[in-house]
Amino acid sequence: MGWFDIDMGQTKTFSHGGNVPDFSAYMALVPEMEKGMVMLLNADPYGLPMITEELGLGVTALLAGRQPAPIKLDFIQWIMRLLPLIPLLQVVGVATTLHTLRQWVRVPALRLSNVRIWTQYILFPLVPNLSLAAILVFLRSNGLIRFMHLFMPDLAWIARICGGFATVWAFLRTGLMLQTLRKP
Repeated sequence: MGWFDIDMGQTKTFSHGGNVPDFSAYMALVPEMEKGMVMLLNADPYGLPMITEELGLGVTALLAGRQPAPIKLDFIQWIMRLLPLIPLLQVVGVATTLHTLRQWVRVPALRLSNVRIWTQYILFPLVPNLSLAAILVFLRSNGLIRFMHLFMPDLAWIARICGGFATVWAFLRTGLMLQTLRKP
């Protein structure tokens, strides 16, 4: 069954964890104390197998009469909670760009020099947009996006939505900027 042999002080424990789409599990045995535990979760988002193992090891330590190690991977769940900020930041970028373009049309004197416009308003904003687009192209080209949909659907949808939006917005934004700059 692929048991992992872990020594907790003088106590020998055996454990094994695993995951399939939408399900994660961890089991452990402490033979000397005739104790065992099974942890079953009907979820499997990105990072959960590592968190499940860390939590399982902590419970196993308690079964073995030891103090569990401090939690180290708590930050993963915060990263997952922050993922929706990516599309939100994209929407803020669209609103900011449209506001800037309206100001340039109303008051052409607000436009900066050509070098600053190209660097600050055209090239610099292309970097995050093209990076998100490149991530999506990479994930699609090697089939990882299908794997992610099975094991990390939340991350896969963020990659698809944000990468697709970034691809369209990079071209649309650049076109809008250039069109506005050509107007006298």
